[in-house]
Amino acid sequence: MSAHSHDGESDEAPPAPAPDPSRDVLLGMLVSGKYRVHRLIARGGMGRIYLAEQEPLGRSVALKVLDARYVQSDQDPEFQKRFLLEASTCARLTHPNTVKVYDYGRLEDTPEETYFMVMEYIDGRTLRQALKDYGHFPAARALRVTREIARSLREAHRQGVVHRDLKPSNVMLVASDEGESVKVLDFGIVKVMRDDFGDLTQGGRFLGSPRYMSPEVIRHTDVDTRSDIYSVGVLLYEMLAGKPPFAGEKSVSTMMAHLNDPVPTIKSRTGVDVAVQVEAIARRCLEKDPRNRIQSSEELIAVIDQLIRDLGLDAGPGARNVATLSPALVSEPSFPGSASFPSSSTNTGSTPVNWQTQAQGTGSFTHPPVPPAPSGGAERERWRLISFVSMLVTIAVLLALVLRREVAAPAPAAPQPKAAAVAPTEPPRAPPTQPNIVTPSASAVIVTTPDAVEVVENNRVLGVTPMTLAIDPVALTRQPRLIVLRKEGYQSQSIELGPVPAGTVLQRTLLRNGVKAAPPKRPASPAGKPLDIRTTR
Repeated sequence: MSAHSHDGESDEAPPAPAPDPSRDVLLGMLVSGKYRVHRLIARGGMGRIYLAEQEPLGRSVALKVLDARYVQSDQDPEFQKRFLLEASTCARLTHPNTVKVYDYGRLEDTPEETYFMVMEYIDGRTLRQALKDYGHFPAARALRVTREIARSLREAHRQGVVHRDLKPSNVMLVASDEGESVKVLDFGIVKVMRDDFGDLTQGGRFLGSPRYMSPEVIRHTDVDTRSDIYSVGVLLYEMLAGKPPFAGEKSVSTMMAHLNDPVPTIKSRTGVDVAVQVEAIARRCLEKDPRNRIQSSEELIAVIDQLIRDLGLDAGPGARNVATLSPALVSEPSFPGSASFPSSSTNTGSTPVNWQTQAQGTGSFTHPPVPPAPSGGAERERWRLISFVSMLVTIAVLLALVLRREVAAPAPAAPQPKAAAVAPTEPPRAPPTQPNIVTPSASAVIVTTPDAVEVVENNRVLGVTPMTLAIDPVALTRQPRLIVLRKEGYQSQSIELGPVPAGTVLQRTLLRNGVKAAPPKRPASPAGKPLDIRTTR
């Protein structure tokens, strides 16, 4: 399946009718003097996507042409200004998990006024298509995909870009030699296609996807980066369950469910068993009040990383344990028990190879390098005899080591009168060494709204948020640490940091100067108790 496939969703505006290839004036056109259009590869609710070639570089690109039904300057005089502003902003996004925008502009020599974007061409398939194939994802894969979406959002949110239309057809899954990677596309397109005062098209349909809309988008209230966090929660829920949390027969019923209905448990929704800690992340993102959600993509990444460590899940390419192979020195029958070997696959020269057995005891011995077997019948028989004797000696040494460790130490003798020194019959044993005392260390992640808040301790700036703070759990039991969060134009806030579990995420919101804090209204979860995603091992 080609990249940028916007497979239709029932709650979106209907896609534009497919143009007759014989009448499609874009086919073969040289757009903006450098993009040769080859063929139509996808259609969506907001436009069409063509495969084009950038001349003279010979680079394949995806050319997205916005639907002319939504581009009418006589009804929306600000459209061109809004399009150019959003397109230039999106072109500055360069994260590896974001589909890059190379170019943009207005199409010339076309019967209808319309605009285009030139994007990175990705050979993959959408998350929508993958969910159709698999039904639902294992928890580890769902968390990895969510984490990469959050990494794309983190860069966009830091530049003030809110996606507004996250959905499975706007997430691409790309297979590579290193595993599966994620690409997010269509940043800012919904904002381009409408103004900030309404979501309705001329046909009375919503632009966007009601199944993935946040409550504040539906209410037409202020929209910030936390709206994308809500949509990510819907995506994570759907990857785990195989269905989104709310999907009514009509768009209106779906939107009313987002506003008023509690989030159903995945078990009750689809019968899929999911670890409560994993489901809790989706539920925290799906809080209807933005103040009660995970507050930022940075915090979401930190929470997912901690849960992956706690549950021992596969963290993806680059973080898997690699098994070491033993040197091929002995290919004949081996002794019982397991053995660990050095990581080098060969051993040349005179360097001895150290083996450590893990049967009933642990011992070490040196095995000299074995010369290659000589040719000739008599010599081969002699070699086999030497090898057999060497193997017997090896086993005897191992058994001696094991038996020596199994022999109990003799009971201490009663004190005797001091006698003349007698030469000991065996060397005295060294007293057992005491293990080194290591001071435990851990860390806590400090995340704030807004970002770039100074973290100060004893009038010394430790860094700016988001940041990871190293802590000493033992020292904190004796004396808590006082941390101050400060940023110009905001009210400073103090944190008394006592003993906390490793990987704790400390999220704080700073109020602007002159603003009084309002008590948060925290709706109860379906079970009557707030969900806590932290786990204990």
